[in-house]
Amino acid sequence: MGSFWLIHHHHHQQQQQQQQQKNGDNGIAIACPRGVCPGYLSPPGSPIYVATPSAAWMQIYNDTNTSRRSDLCFVGNGIHPIEFLVEDCTLVVPHFAVLQLCRHDDPLQMGNDGSGPIQTTHRSPPTVIYGKHAASVANILQRHGVNTRIVESFSEIRLYAGMKLLWASCMWLLCHDRSFNNNNKYKHEPLTVRQVHEQRQADLDRLVDELFPSLQDLVIVNTKKQQSKLLSKGTIADYMRNYSQSIPQAIPSKDLALSEFQERNGVFFNNHQTYHRQLLLQHFTVNDVDMTSNNTSSIIRTESSSKSNDDRVTVDLDRIGLKVSGTRVRNNKYTVQGPASDEKRVIIVGGGMMGSSIALALASRRPHWNITVIDESEEYDMGKTTNSSWAWLNANNKQPKSYQALNQLGIHAWKNHPSIRHLVSWLGSLVRFRDYPDFVADGGYPLEGPLTSSRIAQLEPLSNWNAEDTTTKDRGDNEGGYTFFFPDEGCVDPSAAVRTIRQEARERGVNFKCGHTVTNLIYKNEIDIILSIQNCGSDRETSTPSDQTEITADLIVSAAGCGISNKILGGIPLLHRPGRIEYAALKKTTSNQGSKKRHHLRRILVDAVRSSHVLQRSNGEIVAGGGGKLEFGGSSGSDSPGSENEGTADAPQSSDSASLLELASPLAPLAIADFESKKISHAVRPMPKDGLPVVGFQRPGLYVAVTHSGITLGPLLAEMAAAEITESVSLETLESYRPTRFATTFT
Repeated sequence: MGSFWLIHHHHHQQQQQQQQQKNGDNGIAIACPRGVCPGYLSPPGSPIYVATPSAAWMQIYNDTNTSRRSDLCFVGNGIHPIEFLVEDCTLVVPHFAVLQLCRHDDPLQMGNDGSGPIQTTHRSPPTVIYGKHAASVANILQRHGVNTRIVESFSEIRLYAGMKLLWASCMWLLCHDRSFNNNNKYKHEPLTVRQVHEQRQADLDRLVDELFPSLQDLVIVNTKKQQSKLLSKGTIADYMRNYSQSIPQAIPSKDLALSEFQERNGVFFNNHQTYHRQLLLQHFTVNDVDMTSNNTSSIIRTESSSKSNDDRVTVDLDRIGLKVSGTRVRNNKYTVQGPASDEKRVIIVGGGMMGSSIALALASRRPHWNITVIDESEEYDMGKTTNSSWAWLNANNKQPKSYQALNQLGIHAWKNHPSIRHLVSWLGSLVRFRDYPDFVADGGYPLEGPLTSSRIAQLEPLSNWNAEDTTTKDRGDNEGGYTFFFPDEGCVDPSAAVRTIRQEARERGVNFKCGHTVTNLIYKNEIDIILSIQNCGSDRETSTPSDQTEITADLIVSAAGCGISNKILGGIPLLHRPGRIEYAALKKTTSNQGSKKRHHLRRILVDAVRSSHVLQRSNGEIVAGGGGKLEFGGSSGSDSPGSENEGTADAPQSSDSASLLELASPLAPLAIADFESKKISHAVRPMPKDGLPVVGFQRPGLYVAVTHSGITLGPLLAEMAAAEITESVSLETLESYRPTRFATTFT
């Protein structure tokens, strides 16, 4: 269901649609990642679709930005809480089914012949809609053959929700009734919903009679005569028959019904319902049936419904415009112990994008903490990895889908971070793939394409996809590959960004101890950690104790890049990924010709067909890369683009002496013609063994953070790490990226 809204939603306001087309955005919705509170990733006034089990609805409502609650659109089966009326949320009681994941490259059919992903017929009851975005939702559904009805009152939508819930609660029990003998040799084969009406109508009527009083108590929120008239046994009988006839071969899922028991039969059950109880006892033991007198039951509570919410918390990440959820950490070994008002001693190992960002985030949350950053590079040097990053801010083709979503949050963080958002050039990227990329059809990532030659020329007149005898047909899908435009992507000078972050961190009291390396880490007790460091100019083998300095800390944060593979800094297994990029500046002869018209790239150009990549930073500097097998975080063996270090040729090169500028020149010859090589930067990049980020406590007192997408993700992960450390929480968004997935032992 969620994929339908992700693919087929367009803003209903014409002005927004025109602006999206101007920016190259097809109006694609963005999925809200798990653990991120709704209402922060889309513009005010746009619908926020909620296609989850109803058990989560109230929590989602409470977590949503209060100014955006009126944009919530709840789509599904369940009784809508009265609280939804306060914000005038949009409520949808669906009478259609989505049979498969929807994709951009699979045009939606009406589904009346069963061939499309949407199943609906002319017999289906109308999908009932109420609330602020009702007209917009109805328009989307009607375009795909779904009959709709907009109701004007919360009472009426609640009534229809109750009737559908009653249908679902009755049908699964009767379809899967093992005691029923229909003279079929397959005695325990479940019935279809049509067979229930044909063979068990009396049993269905009996069950409805038992549940009807509970339904009245649930859905009648006022005493209007009109509503009482709508809710009659005759109306319910007609509704249930019509709905069953629209999906005659359907067999409700028993497993789903059991997992959603509290939100289905549980809301109707009471100790006077003898037949209802008899049917339930086929699936639960007598002891499991905990009958109560208030129309609730505790029959086998699922993990999600029985789990206490006492430990659940939400945390504001104000600096990057997000709010996230997690659980309170009760194990003191994995927290910075003591009241928040206490001064803590934190040492961060690594002063690149990740380490400097964590330092700033911690100092922003805890101004009274004593924070020190240890880095091997000298004061003026932002680090080898930082200087060697192509710094392409993107979530392009990053796998798995959850990792793409994390990188999209990274882009969001850059757009909102008050210290560095002004440094980014949001140019958008033109990317050519050799094969049609699967991820573009999944939705959730703004794009335009495949593009025609004329559209490519409009977006970037200086691009030259047709070099080397590759041809581009008008459709965009051809032997020369498939070209797409990604409007949300940008680039940044990574050294300037780290320099800016360090400066603000210093202003907030962070101490940077540059030109030093960590030689040892001793956990003296559960309180003190002793870190030994020495000047990088010293010879470790010949150095004396006087050459080394000991610092005591309450917490060590290891953000040491490739150094994190060292056991004392986390022992995280890394892949060996050397890389290089080439910087180019205007030729001296050209720079003296002040009156000459100069060409400036409008877009980031990434060509996976020719392995050529080029971008132009805001200072006019051109940065080029390519020439080798391309790699990106999350799928380290892929040949497609997707890494901010894309142009760095992360795999061994066919010719390490080849000029990356020359290799990129055919892609944008007019832009590069007046430039000459300035320098080539080499570095080994931190790539965790499985290609995915590693964030969290490795052991008590040691928090680790490393990722291949350090520029895109640095500001985001820093804010999340600082929240986990200062608030003693474990954020749900980071659960897939914990260091515990690697077997590392400590003595």
